[in-house]
Amino acid sequence: MADIMNEYRNLVEFLGKVLPKNCEVALQDVRAGRNCITAIANGHISGRKEGSPLTNLAVKFINEGTWKDNDFITDYVGCTKEKKQLRSSTYFIKESGKLLGMLCINIDDSSYFEISRMLFSLVGIPHESAASQEADMVKDSRNMEPESFYEDIEDLTELLINEYFSGKNHVPSDRLNQTEKMDIVKRLEEKGAFMVKGAVGKVAKRLSMSDASMYRYLSRIEKEKSKQP
Repeated sequence: MADIMNEYRNLVEFLGKVLPKNCEVALQDVRAGRNCITAIANGHISGRKEGSPLTNLAVKFINEGTWKDNDFITDYVGCTKEKKQLRSSTYFIKESGKLLGMLCINIDDSSYFEISRMLFSLVGIPHESAASQEADMVKDSRNMEPESFYEDIEDLTELLINEYFSGKNHVPSDRLNQTEKMDIVKRLEEKGAFMVKGAVGKVAKRLSMSDASMYRYLSRIEKEKSKQP
């Protein structure tokens, strides 16, 4: 039986050639054992590549079953590691009632905003008006959380460690206590980091833990989740 995802991989390559270079096209395969980007065009937009992990929103769409009642979600806000905002949309790839993947398009509108600011300046309209227009264009009326893009598991782990210690004294990973490590692992688990093959070993190394200890942490998290109503 033909793998439908192969057709979408071809589509990613095609769209990457016909769409402007400010449009990133990414195929996220969410089937067991994959859970990562398997094809991408214009990856310079988000800094990602094949093998990069699922985004926070992709994991949320899966966990909340968003794909069951929607064929696609359009025009929400994405945010790169450099804090650049993108206009993002996702198409859910389904077969026989199962979610196979997501075809995502992320558009960098910054050049259009720059042209808009120049035009506003030429006709004497205050800069604040251009800034207001830009804010309205990226505002999501559905109050969805911004989509965050990660290059790899190490990138995601580093980001969450920095977030965890924001406003605190940053402690080297080999000096983290058990509670701190558990909190970081919980945040990674919530973002679907461990859905990617090989992630456990990479995160364990970054947190100066053994793979066995990491699996014990994940087992505790699963037990805690199973007790929740």
